[in-house]
Amino acid sequence: MVTPDRARKEAVRLLGLVRDGRDPAREREAAMAMPTVAELCDAYLKAVPTLLLRRAGRPKKESTLVTDRGRMFGITAGTLYQKRYCAGMDLRTGSVVQFTAAGLSTALPALLFEDDRIAWGGEFAFALLWLVLVLSIGAVSLLHVLIRRGGAAQVASLFFLVPPCTALIAWPLFGETLGPLALIGMALTAAGVALASRGAAR
Repeated sequence: MVTPDRARKEAVRLLGLVRDGRDPAREREAAMAMPTVAELCDAYLKAVPTLLLRRAGRPKKESTLVTDRGRMFGITAGTLYQKRYCAGMDLRTGSVVQFTAAGLSTALPALLFEDDRIAWGGEFAFALLWLVLVLSIGAVSLLHVLIRRGGAAQVASLFFLVPPCTALIAWPLFGETLGPLALIGMALTAAGVALASRGAAR
């Protein structure tokens, strides 16, 4: 339901666009003609078998693509939900809720399929600190801030940079090979995210 105050603010915004020489109706039509997130995800998954190869040079399995599709749906739906209903939440409270839910959902499988032995060592300690401090606390908090300050679509587009960045990090650390198709895919991904960010900033 549109309140009078919200309608007044929207009218002021549209008048400002017209004053700047822009056409809000045409811009809305252009935005509606752009592919949806679901269509972009489908296009990505269709290109994966030929463009993104595993270390052995074989394309991803169908089961892996199904898992990728579920992950993209989950992270996109979560971003849109948080932007709409939880944008003003306290970062500490939100992180506790998220990590508690994640811990409960993984505790039972871990108890059933894992053992309680831990091989302590330098590599394990580094990996644990990286997962806790950088990924869990740092990256998730940064994601919450981006969702709060930016558009949901603009933030969601940044997720497409995760595979290229991961591949670049794995190149010096683990000796991953980056072929011509992978480099072309990275360049196209970066260009697409740049265009999406520029369009969202207008």
